[in-house]
Amino acid sequence: MVEFTIHPPPSDGHDSIRDRVEDSWALREAARLEGALLMACVAFAAAARRALPDVKGDRAQFIGLLGLYRPNRLEVEYRGELRSFEDLLYTWVRCELVHVAGLPVDIGWITGPSPKDLIVRAGGPPQYRLLMSPGWIDFLLSIATTYTQPDE
Repeated sequence: MVEFTIHPPPSDGHDSIRDRVEDSWALREAARLEGALLMACVAFAAAARRALPDVKGDRAQFIGLLGLYRPNRLEVEYRGELRSFEDLLYTWVRCELVHVAGLPVDIGWITGPSPKDLIVRAGGPPQYRLLMSPGWIDFLLSIATTYTQPDE
């Protein structure tokens, strides 16, 4: 088990994490889920850097912070391989949104569940799509918000 030291946010009066959280909420309310997820991933990555500065690398910080809040290991089948959900969220969601500007064609959304439900479903034939609930956006934002500065 890796030990992490959590550091408090700096007190410079401005908080870009809060800005990205608010951007994500605005996109979520406009039903722009990919944009909301991208901003949630950006806010979460910044929170991970703030919380775990001693951990080297964006990926390790992102997955490390997610692991602190999701202690139960969740694995899903994606593209024929069993992957941890943390790795899938970083590699196939966050990186694709940042570097390709969209989710892979075989990742989509589950519609209908409660907005706060955390659901992931690996689909079988004929589509073989991995589906996520929008609750994952809220989950990332709730963690990122923990690392924002208090209002002055």
